[in-house]
Amino acid sequence: MAISCIVYPAGWDDPTVQVVCGLQADKYDLGVCDVRWGYILAIVLIFDAFILSILAFVLAAKQANLMPEVYKSSDKGTKKHEKHQNGGSGIW
Repeated sequence: MAISCIVYPAGWDDPTVQVVCGLQADKYDLGVCDVRWGYILAIVLIFDAFILSILAFVLAAKQANLMPEVYKSSDKGTKKHEKHQNGGSGIW
């Protein structure tokens, strides 16, 4: 979407656009025409999506740090195996 918002004004030098907006219409210059709310809203939404994606990663990282140690432990199966080797029943 960001690329399309950057490339979109490059087509304003087309003869069809010059008929509607005047002969002074050129790339990135609309002449007597105006850019309306749709194009501006698309640019705002690009920044919105970027900010929200960064916020999602930051909050996910914070939530992972707040998890109890039980869920963070990577040696879940080793305790059961050690207990069985030491003569225990192997049942929690």
